[in-house]
Amino acid sequence: MKKNINTTSNNLIIAGHLAADAQVSENKNVAHFTVLRNQERDGDPVSVRLTLFAQNGGKKAYFPVKKLVKGAHVRVAAFMRNNDFTNEETGEVNYQNCAIVKDLEFLKAGSTKKDGVNNDFTLTGFLASDVQVSENGKGGRFTVIRGQGEGNKPVAVRFTIFSAKGDKETPIPVDKLKKGAFVRVSSYMRPNNYTNDNGEKIYGISYVVKNVEFLTKEQAEQAEEAPAEAPKAPAKKEAKKPAASKKAAKAE
Repeated sequence: MKKNINTTSNNLIIAGHLAADAQVSENKNVAHFTVLRNQERDGDPVSVRLTLFAQNGGKKAYFPVKKLVKGAHVRVAAFMRNNDFTNEETGEVNYQNCAIVKDLEFLKAGSTKKDGVNNDFTLTGFLASDVQVSENGKGGRFTVIRGQGEGNKPVAVRFTIFSAKGDKETPIPVDKLKKGAFVRVSSYMRPNNYTNDNGEKIYGISYVVKNVEFLTKEQAEQAEEAPAEAPKAPAKKEAKKPAASKKAAKAE
């Protein structure tokens, strides 16, 4: 991945293959696609839907959209953005985030299994409320809020702490996860699929905590100010000047 990826404030990385061809807008400035990543254990794959803008933060971004086809293997870096909307029929507000692509790398089939960051989400912000601890005291859930500039609504992400069969025990100081605490949370994505009352299968994601770093207010504010940069178009190679011939050299 490129060096412009900010890994400390609002950063999602997922490596896998495209579930289908990218859905491209008529003006070809926006594309939506879903990346699937198979789990190390049996079960449903992680499914992450991503949005790609040709314009991001006022900077022109370069992406080979034509290569975003079903089965293509990619590693994507993205940042979370608030995407709440109101249902026109019911008037209800739907709270959700969308993952905006900031870097994209095409891989060879099978290379996503090699060493490297392939499934990670890091977010810096403050706790919306005290952690909700499970009955056995080993796990819990909490929401981290990260503000955004330019008048956008803050991003709110719910994280899960737990220790289940097949998962490593993570020593998280749950007693310090209080409302207003400034934190940097490192997590991985896990499928959270279920069937609703209508018999429809709903595909979701749980962000399972790997580590929590407690920050000062100043550190958190610095992270808030860190912009999510858009990748730049590759620099054009300058044409090499033809070498002077031996005859011309002698003439001089």
